Amino acid sequence: MASTISKETPVRQKTEVVIVGGGSGGAALARRLSSAALDFDPEQHNLTLITPDNIASTYPRPPGSLEDTALIPYDKLYTEGNAGRVVHGQVTQILDGSLVLESGESIQYHCLVLATGGRWEGPLAFPDSDAEVREHLRAWRAKFAAAKSVVLVGGGAVGVELACEVKAWYPTTEVTIVHAHSLLLNDAYPDKFRNSTVARVKQFGVNLVLDDKLESLPEGTTTATTTKGQKLTADLFISTRGPKPNTDILKSFDPSVITPSGHVKVLPTLQVPLANGKANLFALGDIIDWNEQHKFTTAVAHGEILVNNVLGAINNGVTPPIPYQGSEESIMITVGPRGGLWFVPKLWGLTFGDWVVSTIKSGLFIPNARALLGY
Repeated sequence: MASTISKETPVRQKTEVVIVGGGSGGAALARRLSSAALDFDPEQHNLTLITPDNIASTYPRPPGSLEDTALIPYDKLYTEGNAGRVVHGQVTQILDGSLVLESGESIQYHCLVLATGGRWEGPLAFPDSDAEVREHLRAWRAKFAAAKSVVLVGGGAVGVELACEVKAWYPTTEVTIVHAHSLLLNDAYPDKFRNSTVARVKQFGVNLVLDDKLESLPEGTTTATTTKGQKLTADLFISTRGPKPNTDILKSFDPSVITPSGHVKVLPTLQVPLANGKANLFALGDIIDWNEQHKFTTAVAHGEILVNNVLGAINNGVTPPIPYQGSEESIMITVGPRGGLWFVPKLWGLTFGDWVVSTIKSGLFIPNARALLGY
């Protein structure tokens, strides 16, 4: 009697898609991929978001309690019926096909997206957990409340907004911005709008030291001297110069794709041109080397492009890649809790004032951030 040999059908290995970074860009991409039900088939693909945080956060106003809505869990990130997973951990090493976490865990990937954002300093450098963020805010609010004078080093949007928030809540505190340019913001925006910003900030009672620098920030009540010799004394010196790109893990994997400023080189498809020629790595948000201002809206725009391009990469090029065309350089700045300026580069350049800005941004875009995470 002849023997028969049964052959089992081999189990198809799922494609592992991993996003590192749970900020606005990474979270938005993860949520949109999970909802792309026709092309992102959970029977064929696994989706993982890795983030050191167990909450997403935006910066609440100094003495308020906005953290009750600004600290947002990831438990509703994925759409029902097509869930991915969230891994809370810190990636310490990128290897060819896998990631190593600080815990020692190894996570495999076939397609990797880096959305690691930037590293801030001082009050803008949030810890990872809900309890730590609340304690961080409590400690910094106490410092602001006790300070009779505050110097912010950096006059971009964050510096302007924080200066006016502090002045609004603590009117007797002397607040000064030191900025390297002759006008606030930078030359991505027209001088007319920048002059209007200078006028509004001065009107709000904030002092300005323009076209000058503080190379280092002292700690405690002390006097610092600018590069042009002006002496400034304050209880708090705070950096608002913007974040440094958080790209150390990629630099150790392939230093050829990191610019001198620490940003990641990308192709128009937002693919990273790795030295080994592989096209399975993408990047988005504050870390990419792209001639545009890094902000919430651009990170989300990057994610919209990558939904298509990641799906194309994992589905054998069924969808052709879409190049990122950039986004318009509009900017909305709050000047205290109830005012602000909004520049829109349409026609000859449109500027809107207090009523429009306070109506749109009074919640500091927290509702927008909550919507990105499914709330």
